[in-house]
Amino acid sequence: MTRRVPPVHLYTTRGEFAALLIFPYLFSRDGDWIGWVSDERDVFNLEGGYVGWVSHDRRILRRATVQPRIIPPPPSKPEEPRVRVPATTPLPPLMAEYSHDVIDVLEDMPELLHSGDRSELQSDMD
Repeated sequence: MTRRVPPVHLYTTRGEFAALLIFPYLFSRDGDWIGWVSDERDVFNLEGGYVGWVSHDRRILRRATVQPRIIPPPPSKPEEPRVRVPATTPLPPLMAEYSHDVIDVLEDMPELLHSGDRSELQSDMD
């Protein structure tokens, strides 16, 4: 019997709800599948690109200069690529201060995480 893990709300540094983690799947606040999280808390987009890590205060962070990483195999697609996001969210935790070389992905680089719909249309845009 598998243990069901409760969803984790992820926030920006300003305390805005920005994503929902239903381990290992990451969903936008609109409910679209946008990435996945490894057991080590590393975050990857749908193409398998490294995005950052999930911090203990529930943000997705990354360093300004990213070192090459070995990308673990992604999980299988979620049964539902779109989820119903709760209408209300818990208050965000107190956010820790980070050094100047750490970036809040959901606030400063949200384009790193996008839905599969955008991925399918990327070739049309190029």
